[in-house]
Amino acid sequence: MMSSNNKLPEGWACVTLGELTKNVSIKNADKKVEHVVSVTKHRGIVNSLDFFKKQVYSKELSTYKIIKKEQFAYATIHLDEGSIGFLADYDEAVLSPMYTVFEAKKNKVDTQFLFTVLKSERLINIYNHIGLGSINRRKSIPYSVFAKIEILLPPLSEQRKIAEILSTVDEKMAVIDEQLAQTQELKKGLMQRLLTKGIGHTAFKDSPLGEIPESWEVKRISEVSSYVDYRGKTPPKVDSGVFLVTARNIKNGKIDYSLSKEFVPIDEYDEIMSRGKPQIGDVLITTEAPMGEVAAIDREDIALAQRVIKYRADSSQLDSGYFKYFLLGPQFQTALDKESTGSTVKGIKGSRLHKMQLIIPSSLAEQRQIAEILTTVDDKLQVLTDKKAQYQELKRGLMQQLLTGQRRVRVAQPEAALA
Repeated sequence: MMSSNNKLPEGWACVTLGELTKNVSIKNADKKVEHVVSVTKHRGIVNSLDFFKKQVYSKELSTYKIIKKEQFAYATIHLDEGSIGFLADYDEAVLSPMYTVFEAKKNKVDTQFLFTVLKSERLINIYNHIGLGSINRRKSIPYSVFAKIEILLPPLSEQRKIAEILSTVDEKMAVIDEQLAQTQELKKGLMQRLLTKGIGHTAFKDSPLGEIPESWEVKRISEVSSYVDYRGKTPPKVDSGVFLVTARNIKNGKIDYSLSKEFVPIDEYDEIMSRGKPQIGDVLITTEAPMGEVAAIDREDIALAQRVIKYRADSSQLDSGYFKYFLLGPQFQTALDKESTGSTVKGIKGSRLHKMQLIIPSSLAEQRQIAEILTTVDDKLQVLTDKKAQYQELKRGLMQQLLTGQRRVRVAQPEAALA
């Protein structure tokens, strides 16, 4: 509940969602509507078949709910995860009875403004506290509970202006998302080509891993690298000391030091790393939870945890940059999945991993050239990722200011917050 002591911005009102929306529950009894949609956490309402790549919904659509253009829907048991959206791309569709459908009272609230509020951090936090039920992930939020949530409501003209400003930021991020998708697709194609065909080759031969350039070789990982598997006693954790890189820190070809922050005692570092201290350029691969994540070490003042194997390439045969990208490549990752064990949590033993094969260009210069090309693409992806993060931070700040009235927008003719 909002405190009544908080002074409202001039012209604003504190209202419940029930005052701004209306619950809608129309069954598809005659089965006239066949287009099925789902509500997702990040993309809102999506075409079910396109999103899941298969049919996950029931063949019997008579019990499904009809949703019409600009009506909202949320996952009644997953709203706390942000699974809410509104229908924008179709005149009508149907969705599972597990969803709650409602519509905005357009004489009181702008649809896009309302959607922005419903996806805001403040309301996500509220959803997490109002669910009914004992099992956390299955807490239900029926419309009767949802309708009691209070929000700050500016006049309609200001709502529209706020929505317009935030939509401009969303459009910028959509462009970046498209650029990211294109660059990721480019990288995928380059990896498939460069790691099997190389650069400028015309003569090819058969190998255990398929057709490769005639001068290239196939060797086991253990033939071209040394390795350390940090199995055994779990090192003691402390609040500060030497950063401990766990399997959780290795993601998307890099060590992400923000994903998990654990440390080991400085005075025990030599003993903990007695099997082999990491060096810049060493290649890491995770063996379980998750399996198959790969990264190159970019600093030496780190310790390595269990479920992480460190490889050091034989520099006379193998460039470490090429080594990293081959392990990340689609061919090796597919082979790794086949070699793994476990159904729920897949993993691979070091003894099996060391025997897996690599395709190796005979020329170290070509290996480096391949790694440089893929590094350039990775650098582009990082620039785009950083740019998107900046826009996300900008939007977060704008939402905090605009949705609370800390920053007011200019509108031509102010209107009352409620009709």
